Amino acid sequence: MTRINIDVGYSFIRTDKWELNAGVGWLSLEIDNIDGKYLYADIGTVYRITDRFGIGASYQIAEIDVTSDEDDGFDKVDIEFSGPSIYLTYGC
Repeated sequence: MTRINIDVGYSFIRTDKWELNAGVGWLSLEIDNIDGKYLYADIGTVYRITDRFGIGASYQIAEIDVTSDEDDGFDKVDIEFSGPSIYLTYGC
């Protein structure tokens, strides 16, 4: 089994209430005759409504690729998805 995982993120606190975030990551996994890769990137922002609660918005892009060398009817899967998210946050 071979596994590689790289993840990089950055947060910039603009003010006491405003935060900007960005991240990229890559995961590669090989088990027997199956090889898979997952790649993603996102950028977003969070606005703290109170000291503990906030609302955020982000945009992400992700790609999943899996291939198999076995003769079991499964050869390759390629999935790509992207889009916005709106979410609530809670911090202690």
